[in-house]
Amino acid sequence: SRSRSGTRLPYARNVSFEVRGKRPIAGRAALVTDLDVDERSFVAEGDVEVVTAEGRGTGERFEARSELTGELSGTLERPARLETQEGWFEALFLDVEEHVIDARGAASASVKHGGLAHEIDAGWIVAQRKNPVEDDPTPADLVLDAGGDVHIVRSAPQSHLDVRAQRFHAEADEFTDAQGKLDFEPTLVIAAGDVAFEIDQSGVHREGAAGRLELRGDRSGELEPAAGGKVSLTGEIEGRPGRFDLLADRIEFNPERLLASGFELELDGVVSGLSAEASDPQARRVRVIGGLMSLDRSLLALTRGVYIGGKTRDLEPWSLDAELVLLRSKPLSGDMDERDVPAALVDIIAEGSVQVSVAPLGRARSRVLTLDHDSRRITLLGDPDSEENREATIERGGVAWRSSEFTFDLASGFLQSAAGRVLSDPSLPESWSYSYDALEPLLLEDRNALVFRQPVWRSGASLVRANWAILWVDQAEWNKLGSGSREEPLVPDPDSAAARRLPTRMLGGLPIDRFGAWLHEMYLDGDVEYRINDVRRARAAGVYLDMVDGHGWVHDFVLDVDLPIGSRTYQLKVRADWLRSSMDGALRANGALATTCAHDLPHYVIKIGDFSVDPRYVTRERTNRRTGKVETSEELDGWELSMDDNEISFIGGLGLPLPRIAVPTGPNFDIDSDALSVGGWRLPSFGSDSKLGTFISANFSVDVAWIGEGLYWFLRQFAGTELDLPKLEGRTSTHVDLTSRGIVVGVESELRGEDRYRWLVNLDTVWDTGRDRGLVRVDRSEREDLRTWLHSRGRYTLGPTEWLDAVVTLQSDPGVQSEFFESNYLAFEERENFLYWRRVENSEFWSATAEARLEDYRTEVVDQPSVSWMLGREELGHVGGLALVRTSNFSFDHYARFVGDPRYEAPFVDGLGDRDVSRFDTGHRLELPWTPDVAGLRVTPYLELRGTGWSDNVANDSVAARGALIAGIQATTSLWRVFASGSRHVLMPSIALHGDLMSEESGFPIVQFDALERSVKGRYVDFSLRSRWESRELLSDLDLELTQSWADEVGPNLPEGWLPLATRANWLSNLSGIPFGVSHDARYDTDSGQTDYSRTFFGFEPFDSLDIETGYHTGRDLLGVKLYEAFTLGARYRFSPKWELEGRQTFSVGFGRDRLGYSVMLRRFGHDFVFEIDNSYVAGEGAGSLRFNITPNFVWRRNDTSQIDRWRALRR
Repeated sequence: SRSRSGTRLPYARNVSFEVRGKRPIAGRAALVTDLDVDERSFVAEGDVEVVTAEGRGTGERFEARSELTGELSGTLERPARLETQEGWFEALFLDVEEHVIDARGAASASVKHGGLAHEIDAGWIVAQRKNPVEDDPTPADLVLDAGGDVHIVRSAPQSHLDVRAQRFHAEADEFTDAQGKLDFEPTLVIAAGDVAFEIDQSGVHREGAAGRLELRGDRSGELEPAAGGKVSLTGEIEGRPGRFDLLADRIEFNPERLLASGFELELDGVVSGLSAEASDPQARRVRVIGGLMSLDRSLLALTRGVYIGGKTRDLEPWSLDAELVLLRSKPLSGDMDERDVPAALVDIIAEGSVQVSVAPLGRARSRVLTLDHDSRRITLLGDPDSEENREATIERGGVAWRSSEFTFDLASGFLQSAAGRVLSDPSLPESWSYSYDALEPLLLEDRNALVFRQPVWRSGASLVRANWAILWVDQAEWNKLGSGSREEPLVPDPDSAAARRLPTRMLGGLPIDRFGAWLHEMYLDGDVEYRINDVRRARAAGVYLDMVDGHGWVHDFVLDVDLPIGSRTYQLKVRADWLRSSMDGALRANGALATTCAHDLPHYVIKIGDFSVDPRYVTRERTNRRTGKVETSEELDGWELSMDDNEISFIGGLGLPLPRIAVPTGPNFDIDSDALSVGGWRLPSFGSDSKLGTFISANFSVDVAWIGEGLYWFLRQFAGTELDLPKLEGRTSTHVDLTSRGIVVGVESELRGEDRYRWLVNLDTVWDTGRDRGLVRVDRSEREDLRTWLHSRGRYTLGPTEWLDAVVTLQSDPGVQSEFFESNYLAFEERENFLYWRRVENSEFWSATAEARLEDYRTEVVDQPSVSWMLGREELGHVGGLALVRTSNFSFDHYARFVGDPRYEAPFVDGLGDRDVSRFDTGHRLELPWTPDVAGLRVTPYLELRGTGWSDNVANDSVAARGALIAGIQATTSLWRVFASGSRHVLMPSIALHGDLMSEESGFPIVQFDALERSVKGRYVDFSLRSRWESRELLSDLDLELTQSWADEVGPNLPEGWLPLATRANWLSNLSGIPFGVSHDARYDTDSGQTDYSRTFFGFEPFDSLDIETGYHTGRDLLGVKLYEAFTLGARYRFSPKWELEGRQTFSVGFGRDRLGYSVMLRRFGHDFVFEIDNSYVAGEGAGSLRFNITPNFVWRRNDTSQIDRWRALRR
């Protein structure tokens, strides 16, 4: 039909059609409808075939919208298909425009543009060619877009790409090749959404997955992850053997290089010094984690928190952590081809907080690490110039090696080091350190050794130093230290049994048991010294120790046993040319010399036929700070020096035989004068005493092992051979004092059985017909002439944390201790008789006490019995991130109170007399310690619940009970400052507030036994301040402590307001070159202004030869009545280095100004002995005392230490 709008054909069947024009269209169909001739539009349906400028298409329907565009559609069974010069497209819908083909719905295509081919399956595809005539904005000559489960295979010369994604975009540009043919070169590929791909470029194959993939024309690309995900890439590096597996936050790559961030990498074909000559592929694979990485054919660069790990040639794991790591491939020799090399030979360089773990090195930390492939040597560098003075550290075999530089040979397993030190595990019961100036390995044909220059070995107070140390090692065992491998050998080592028998210490003080597995021999050479507390105790020219059989020798040995006396030191010197060292750690020599004379040509020497030094150990328990377990260890308790077959030789050739000399010492070689004996006898003393009259005192000791052996035999007759008791050992000593009062005889017996039990029994007796003059005086009519005192104490160990203690003391009358043993009585009066059981298990503590009153004149409280349980600080959980700590305790006590003879002991102040009461008490406390990170402050709030009950009250008519809930808070801190001069000031303030939130009492008042009966009511504020100033420049030390409390709303009979101020101060310094010392201990009642107690000393040294000291002492009783007030003046004058005079006098102030006592002593220091004449008087004793003492220099000690003595000690 025709109309003004144009010519139209409504429909036609079985049509062949052709549309002429700029873009002709031809074809056939079963039906054509809506043909508009002018618009050149129509719809063809039914078995459609159509030919356009783009190609030939088939389908079920074709709609021509104009001569420029059309849409060909089909069905799932017969999709629309368009065949072009470059290939074909299939889809449910194909939009065809000039230079554009748009396929939608189950689209697929196979096209080739020159040498560039694409095989595509996707939800939709758009192929676009740039119009060469018009100004086309298309970004490239060829653009391919696809979406919806895209799968594309792209082929090009020397490259192949297989991609699966949700979106795909590709670009290519035309070019003319050398033969003049038109071709396309890919310039860009972008894939997004669940991307998985494989790519081959120039023979380099890779595959991976990402959220987004971008490939550029220069063969570079990048991978980006989906939100919250990672990207992965697997493949090869051009020119580098081996494959890689990479997981990262982002990856950039080309055939020659990889760049990645936030990565995890597994790389094959890596051979370092760790895996050299390894045949197993596992040893050539490394795993790497880090922040940034770059990988190419010659270098793997890693940074930002790098971890790298793998397996050694022996397939043991190794790891390396650092801020920067470089794996640098070594260049190949000229006759090698890259294709013939199965792995990259690399050197490793690491820097910045380096941590490495590898066998046989162990674990190490350093600033820089280098590992050379060819030499297989690891070099570790510290950072000694940094503020933290960080050293390189190697941990192996339970010890830490520290130095500024280490070199470790992986092939031989030996170390080379600059100056360094070796430290044991600090959690061990006995820790030690070993320092040196240099370390070199000595590799020999049959065995290897470590050579140390200027070694110094420290353990506690003990130290050994030498010029050189050579340690011969078992290389296999040495290498195991770094691997942690301690497997039992298939064939027993014939030396292992002997090695387990070697001594656990060298020279008795330095633990060496942990070296037995790998150390065979040790030699110390040149100026070998053994020191305790930095004081030389022994020296030698050389020391050798065989660690397999435990024997050794010492050459040119000198033992120094010294004792400081004021500013002088006296020494017992023992010299031997050769000493033998045995497995038990003892030293023995045949032929030695000993003297205490300090002259170059001694006035006398003791020639010793048989000399021995035996260490004495005790077993102690300690809690391992790392594991929390209780561990036992042997610790040095002292030394036993013995000299047999002796002769004393004087100048002039006179010689006299001597009996056996035994000198037991403490761990620091300090000698107890009471234990020194010659042939069993101790040194005598004589004089005149105000209480004893004229006296001569002597002591004798014998071995009582025969008693123990007899008792052991007797017990076995009844208990049989199964009796589990250690062998008894011990000694008995007897002292005899001939006095004008009578003969004082004392016997002291000590019995011990290894570490199971120890019992000490003392029996002293005197036939006394004189009158008492001591502190406790008993009239002759009230006592017998035979006066005795039995006192004994012992301990039986039930287990590592459980034991029994027993104490017994019994006097024939109240005055024995104070009359004949005044010094011991003033230090500690023995008055209790009890059996005490204690057990500790983790943080729990059990105890029980049973006590008896054996002396009826005593006024005292006796436990009959008492049982208690306590739980130490234990963490319950956390509250707001803070640890909640609890403590608990329960106790049950049955107390008996006895009033004794008022002539000797005062009765109880409450006047209630004898009482018998049972008491139960329990307490539970919760603490919440908090450290706010402000000025070192620590704040501890707590809540405590207490409950106590008594079987009787004061009136004996009711039980009594008390319950209380107490709350409090304590804040403490420690502030300190170190000055440029080396001086230091420490300030430690503390404040605490506590009081009862609620409390209830019934049945009160109650009988007072101890502090638990005091009322818990009240509000308290406790203040404490300690200040310590140490000045090295002025040799000054000022220590001041103040404590005071304020109380309010307290219970009955308790003070309120400000409680007494307690002060303690010590000041040692000098003024204008004059040293002085001040000591002050006092209690001040700030309400009344009175001084409750004061003890003050001031001493100074106006001249080098004169010490002067003054003192003031006063005290009041609980009612405020002054008990005493006294002034003391003392002086010591040194006429010469050999003579000094010492005196002291005490006056009473305000009480008649009586003279309370004086003491004058003349002392001469000889070459070998100290001779003393002491004249003293004590008010009330009626007569003075005169004593003569002769004491060897090496055991003499001052009885009283003055302020100036303390200052001298500080200066030293």
